[in-house]
Amino acid sequence: MVIINKIDLAPDKCEQVLDEINQIFSGHCLPINLPSVDGNQVIDCYFDPQFEAQTQVMSVADAHEQLIDQVVEVDEELMSLYLEQGSELSPTQLHDPFEEALRSGHLVPVCFTSCSNNSGLELLLDTFSQLMPTPAEGNRPLLEKSGEPISIDCESLQHSVAHVFKVSNDPYLEN
Repeated sequence: MVIINKIDLAPDKCEQVLDEINQIFSGHCLPINLPSVDGNQVIDCYFDPQFEAQTQVMSVADAHEQLIDQVVEVDEELMSLYLEQGSELSPTQLHDPFEEALRSGHLVPVCFTSCSNNSGLELLLDTFSQLMPTPAEGNRPLLEKSGEPISIDCESLQHSVAHVFKVSNDPYLEN
């Protein structure tokens, strides 16, 4: 998952940052939510899409459709249901295919947030708890230190391991 923080500082840069992330990660990065026009809140595109809301990046309907299309591609039965009936699929129906899309690298969800005004944090936590695999379920990371594989034990109380990337060179977004 990619988390884009500080959306309230430069809401007009969110689309550019999303484009840069997709260039780096081969275009499989799709937003779970989108920043509002002023960047002071986020609009859900997955659990309870608010199709009429105005966003800074793209329409909620387009974001929702891209997410659903990407997720159903990993499950032929669900894809048939989606294409034949044109029915709207619930997050519950999409849960297992969503996890499979994550594991296979077919989808990298993007979540916009602002820690300064708490925008998107509730949706981020919902995404973690309802969609993301637990550490024990996920793929083992391919991390090394000094050429030796790093062992990650999800059952212990050892420190967390994460990759952090800085994408934009915009000094306005550095703080």
